Amino acid sequence: MASSVCLVFGGTRGLGAAIVRSFLKNHCNVLIVGRSVEAFDEFRSKLAANIDISNLLGFFEIDLDRSNSPEDVCDHLRNNYTVTSIIHNYGGTVNGRNVSSDLSDWNACLWKNVMFSAKFNALITENVDLGTNLRRIIHISSASARHLLGSQLYATSKALLNAYVKTNGRLLARKGIVQLAVAPGALNTKNGPWESKPDVILRDFLEHYQFCGHLGHEDTIAELVYALNGPAGEFCYGNIIEVDGASI
Repeated sequence: MASSVCLVFGGTRGLGAAIVRSFLKNHCNVLIVGRSVEAFDEFRSKLAANIDISNLLGFFEIDLDRSNSPEDVCDHLRNNYTVTSIIHNYGGTVNGRNVSSDLSDWNACLWKNVMFSAKFNALITENVDLGTNLRRIIHISSASARHLLGSQLYATSKALLNAYVKTNGRLLARKGIVQLAVAPGALNTKNGPWESKPDVILRDFLEHYQFCGHLGHEDTIAELVYALNGPAGEFCYGNIIEVDGASI
């Protein structure tokens, strides 16, 4: 019999890992999809030392940058798992602040942050076998989509993601599926962008742009994602929920 799962893309480090921990602590079945089985093995070992991982059903290793990866993930799910929720945490920047980024960079960033998830969502929601029990699709966006700061490719891609979630979320509402996005602001994450910033830049940001006076934490975002997967998210069709520490 197929197991009911929460499918988490990019769930072995950073915010994705925190989301997986939150779901497992609440005894939800989780399947992680990502590019490195070695990273998963290391993550699983650390998890097992602290929490019960009996609901961690496994890991599907795949290069999500490939254009046919959404189809491959669906093929893996078929006859093995009944997906009840999807957490789209696959994304990121392509290169830095190069104002002359060519089309290949734009396409790569758009694929990571929008087009992969849009293609995968279309496949799974249109397939009766895969989408019958689906109730939540939660995307990890970014507050930079509103501020349009930082990498132009990343901020623009996340702005498009928000537009997609708002429009497609209305369509999926007719099927009883809640599609929404959580948009974190500046987070204090290991190996994250703020970890390498000089103290003077961080202090200036917190004083002039971040009115709560501190960075956010991935565990806070993870707990919100878990809550929205339940009754708290029941009326959030197509919503973009910002968690940005009162930044401007």
